[in-house]
Amino acid sequence: MREDHPNEPLGEYGRSKRAGERHALAQAGSIPVTVVRPPVVYGPRDTGVLAFFQIAARGFRPVFSNEKYYSIIHVSDLVRGTLLAGESERAVGRIYHIANRTAPSFSELFRLISAEVGRTTRPLPLPTGLLPLVAASVDALSAALGLDLRPLRDKVKDIAPDYWIADTTRAVADLGFRARIPLAEGFAETARGYRRLGWIPRMDTAV
Repeated sequence: MREDHPNEPLGEYGRSKRAGERHALAQAGSIPVTVVRPPVVYGPRDTGVLAFFQIAARGFRPVFSNEKYYSIIHVSDLVRGTLLAGESERAVGRIYHIANRTAPSFSELFRLISAEVGRTTRPLPLPTGLLPLVAASVDALSAALGLDLRPLRDKVKDIAPDYWIADTTRAVADLGFRARIPLAEGFAETARGYRRLGWIPRMDTAV
């Protein structure tokens, strides 16, 4: 997907981001505005991919009906790309995807995650048709426990497509941006951060 592709978010989260973009760009006549669109973001204190590390630490590997592919970025690379966009006169009034140039499959991402939690994982089939029901149950449990999380039923809408791939050609050409942190290195750093926070068990105690 390029930046000029029709912007049609699937869930409330995406629609809120689109509304923010439109409001910001509407001010472009009075102030310099540049829009940055991140893909899946991960890093030592991020909670967006935490659930996958926790699932792997318990010895499971989600398996979807079809293979899925995601653009992804380490938070440090995202910050660097955002600064490049914010400091570039050429970027004023434009939209940029700040992401790794390649989009790994979910299977590849989870293989790296499993290695970092030190577990051999067993497949956990997740039929697409059952995901809304599972999400609703998890949301109900989270509410009962007083957890303030983005509703999983909204996230499920983002999981449904097989491809979430952002074209980074414009960021490379205009900003000279290229992600520097390899996935294996970034996931290792993320796992260390999660352990320090007590969000996942140490490798010798994972159960």
